[in-house]
Amino acid sequence: MATRRTVSQGTAGSEAEKAKIGTDYLAEKLGRNPMSVRRALRALYLDHQKHSRWQWDTKEEADEVIERIRARRGAAEKAEEAEKKADQAEVKEWRKLAGDTEGIRQVVEKLGREKFAPRASRYDEEASFPFENYDDMREAGILAMTVPERYGGLGVEYAGYAMIAAEMGRWCGATALTYNMHACTPLWTGHIADDLDMPEADRRQHEKNRELQFRRIVEDGAVFAQPFSEGSAAAAGKAPFGTLASRVDGGWLLNGKKIFASLSGAATYYGVLCTEDKPDRSVRDTLFVAVPAEAEGVSIVGPWDPVGMRATVSRTLLMNDVFVPDEQMLMPRGVYHQAARRWPHMFLTLCPTYMGIAQAAYDFTVSYLRGEVEGIPVKRRM
Repeated sequence: MATRRTVSQGTAGSEAEKAKIGTDYLAEKLGRNPMSVRRALRALYLDHQKHSRWQWDTKEEADEVIERIRARRGAAEKAEEAEKKADQAEVKEWRKLAGDTEGIRQVVEKLGREKFAPRASRYDEEASFPFENYDDMREAGILAMTVPERYGGLGVEYAGYAMIAAEMGRWCGATALTYNMHACTPLWTGHIADDLDMPEADRRQHEKNRELQFRRIVEDGAVFAQPFSEGSAAAAGKAPFGTLASRVDGGWLLNGKKIFASLSGAATYYGVLCTEDKPDRSVRDTLFVAVPAEAEGVSIVGPWDPVGMRATVSRTLLMNDVFVPDEQMLMPRGVYHQAARRWPHMFLTLCPTYMGIAQAAYDFTVSYLRGEVEGIPVKRRM
């Protein structure tokens, strides 16, 4: 089993430095992993530079910081609970659409016609992500489209999603293409996972994990990406993914690179397919985990400027010793490989988007030939 690397708390030869108390002490006392403790410290102190090494001379000083973290966490938990109760008291209007596939399609059509289409050319010219479109979808409940109804989502499953994705593609290709990456996470972890075989213990843990992810989408409006590509045969299931996950206490340590990572810099979480780092690893060892966009070790590099797809912002995602806790596993070990064999059509969800784009091209051509395109003289079409 791989051991998670830790940063030395002192300089060789300096006994005074070695005697200092570091974040490992705080992590043990608080019962949290070191990365979580460092996040809490950054939130606690405004002066990051002064406290960048997070060391204390005595246990008394460290214990005082621990109490401040506990007090802040307690206040945050109370505020979160109050906000949750307020949300529960006010049922969001869009939840009335749950189970109504045609009604949801009509909402997407209205958003597309009135908002997505007028913005599409600007996004492509600027090579900028369609954040405004996602804000509109968040407000309308569309981000929760494929989250099952029992978790507060709209409950759209595979076939219904195909029809709605085609509608979205008619109005803004970049929005539809990137939204597909988001919508697939609830699809895969929801009703597709329910159709797969799992040991009872794995089923219980999966239920707990996906409930957390669904809540993030429904209540917080989180956006999920799905970076697959690595420039190899892995995305086609012909070889293990080169991105490796090493088992460490409480989770996994990820190292690797994903190219064409749509929603780069826009996603809240990246649904990363990777391979468990073990001898004789194969495609059966594929893991599907949610990497927080703000996790330490995550970076985005490289250009992205392809005609017609600039607004997908599909740059390169790098992961260097990124810690992902167990609760971020989107599928239990071995389940993704089973899904790929039993649900091969799970990878076809982009097809309806392109059908919608093709329909839009056809509709435009007909309007053009009829002289209905504003600003272009009829004689130019003859």
